[in-house]
Amino acid sequence: MATLQQLKNKSMSYNETNKDQFHRAGKKALKELAVKLNLPAGGFEVRSNKAGIAVSGEVTLHSESLYVQIAESLSGRGLQVLFRTCKGMKDYSGGQNNYADIDRFETESFVEQLKKMAA
Repeated sequence: MATLQQLKNKSMSYNETNKDQFHRAGKKALKELAVKLNLPAGGFEVRSNKAGIAVSGEVTLHSESLYVQIAESLSGRGLQVLFRTCKGMKDYSGGQNNYADIDRFETESFVEQLKKMAA
């Protein structure tokens, strides 16, 4: 299985193989993130929206207090992470949007930042 690092500079648009690999790797990475954040079972959801052929779609981790989404940047900058606070599992607009590239997503400092945001 490909990792997000292996896919970070590959285009997902018009490439079904890359897109499928991205969605599998993204779901796996966000489930691992939920464990690192000590989110309780049943207290979060990981979902995938493949969207249309011209875009990557997105993979999302949504908990009671955090919303983290991975998608290919529309500006051609590879995979990016959108993250923000939220107020429950029905809050889809949440707090202020923040962005990080995929390299930062896999760091301990990013996990610590999310833990502080969730507190």
